[in-house]
Amino acid sequence: MNQNVIITPIANREKKEPFNIDGTRKPDSRRDYSDQLYREYQGFQMMWDDAKTNNAKVDDIILFYEYNNEVNVRKVLHISNEIDPIWPNRFGHQNRQVLYLSLQLHTYFWDDWVNINGYTHIVRDTMYVNRDKLKNNILQRFN
Repeated sequence: MNQNVIITPIANREKKEPFNIDGTRKPDSRRDYSDQLYREYQGFQMMWDDAKTNNAKVDDIILFYEYNNEVNVRKVLHISNEIDPIWPNRFGHQNRQVLYLSLQLHTYFWDDWVNINGYTHIVRDTMYVNRDKLKNNILQRFN
């Protein structure tokens, strides 16, 4: 099985202006991440959007990347193309698969992340990790 490692950036803080001029809600990774963590705290399963290419598979690894802070690791347990009634307002990402995620498997603090050849630049969008050394380090650790 050819496993993917997906990385998704989480902003340092929520956007000051959550709405566009037309009244629609702006995408906000920090707000969405906080909302999903709160849902998980309440006993619900955490969900996230796939990358634009929608190539995620069950058992792929997803990394929540908080630049210069930490990287949290989870596994994809289930995938749906349906809009989940619990998460109907996925602003800007309605065309992406919904990934149902495991509990957090690990947290890499920044120095540890850098030591395993992790990205040290700002990641701008959810994407598939394309560094073989990093991808192999992650897959070996969590399989």
